[in-house]
Amino acid sequence: MIPRCSVRHDERRGPFRAIMLGNERLAVDVLRGLGGWMWTFLGKRRGEQWLWRKPGVDLWAVGWGADYDDNWIGGWDEVFPNDAPGDCFGRRHPDNGE
Repeated sequence: MIPRCSVRHDERRGPFRAIMLGNERLAVDVLRGLGGWMWTFLGKRRGEQWLWRKPGVDLWAVGWGADYDDNWIGGWDEVFPNDAPGDCFGRRHPDNGE
């Protein structure tokens, strides 16, 4: 039997809006303000966070065009619309498009 899942919209994780998904086995936080970046993937049975996070650092907002590597603190992000700095869809985008 598949456990029921709860969905909570408009929650907050640090400065970002989040969608929180969960059941008795998993807790997943998806950061809407970062384009769907998965911040939490927690196995509840053992209390294990399966996504790496930079130790001792909380979520924070950085400015447009800030260096991605200097500011990456963990989680699971997808690269959209680009990976390297450049033009995409008629607009200049920084590293990793954010």
